[in-house]
Amino acid sequence: MDEAEGGFTPVSQLNPSPEPRYRVRVRISRMWESFNPNNGTVFGLDTLLIDDEGGAMQARVHRKGKKRLEERLIEGKVYTLSDFEVCQSKGNYIKCRNPFMMNIGARTVVDEIDGGVNMIPLHHFDFVDFGDVPPLMGCNNSSLTDINFTDVIGQVVEVWPIQQVPKKLRVIEFCSLRIQDFSGKELDVTLYGKLGHEFYAEKDAKFLCTSTLKEIDCTQGWYYLGCVHCRQSICRDGSEFWCSQCDPVNKKRKRPVLRYKLNAMVEDDTATMNLMIFAEEAQGLIGITAEELLKEITDYGRCTMPAAISDILGSTHTFQVAVGNQSLSFVVKWVLDDDELTLLQHSGSVQLSVQATTILC
Repeated sequence: MDEAEGGFTPVSQLNPSPEPRYRVRVRISRMWESFNPNNGTVFGLDTLLIDDEGGAMQARVHRKGKKRLEERLIEGKVYTLSDFEVCQSKGNYIKCRNPFMMNIGARTVVDEIDGGVNMIPLHHFDFVDFGDVPPLMGCNNSSLTDINFTDVIGQVVEVWPIQQVPKKLRVIEFCSLRIQDFSGKELDVTLYGKLGHEFYAEKDAKFLCTSTLKEIDCTQGWYYLGCVHCRQSICRDGSEFWCSQCDPVNKKRKRPVLRYKLNAMVEDDTATMNLMIFAEEAQGLIGITAEELLKEITDYGRCTMPAAISDILGSTHTFQVAVGNQSLSFVVKWVLDDDELTLLQHSGSVQLSVQATTILC
């Protein structure tokens, strides 16, 4: 049996043995309760282990040992494990491509390591194209006996509310969403239970980012016709207008108001990202209402950037942003001045760097 420095066997060299005497040093990259979502049967506690060579192996704590170890094992921590069993992969509900898996039993010795663990990666992913997901998930097999977990990366383009479906003696709760890859392909994803609730709650989260305005795309226009009472885009019926949000039934006629709609690209030291800046937030940056600006200019079209808007390019601001309810792009909710930022920071809020709306599954 080959051993690395310190007497640890690399994960890549683990294989079934009648007398298991392996000792490994691994990080618990992910940990989850493994269960059948159709009937609620709990298989045990599953983990994805990574060693300092980047090798990965799935490990399972079976139901009988779950209570003893679920409080000791913490996701992200590094442990030495010995006296465990290595067996052939079960072929279903598998997270990595290693043909073997580990069974952690009552005899397994588990010791946490505090220092000298930075060389072990935090995560392990096996990303696949969207088109390769159905066969990997067992969608070509009517019995669904060979279901594998896999990893995809995409941008969230749609989220549906939490749903509840009765199943025998219990109710299954889940959140459905749709993601899109770089080529435009879309994939529907379902998040069950606590994970679904946490993700749906994050949809309404707000973040702070201090960034510089680099570009504003006016090819789709820099203003829109909005309701006088709310920020909703107003609907047109011939020569008349009405607001579907304020009065969707009676369709009372409303006078439209010109409001800003700036499709901006911002940048900080870490990345660039797109922000939508509407109405009063954009007006505060430009210093004039959209109606007043349109009256001042005569040689610009709706899709040409006026000088008053181009003047704000290169300026740096602190934005409070949230994911839009309809577009799922980041929308500016508040542009903070120095006093407001100081007050917010003293209240315990955290400033975050610019980052794209991306989900790893």
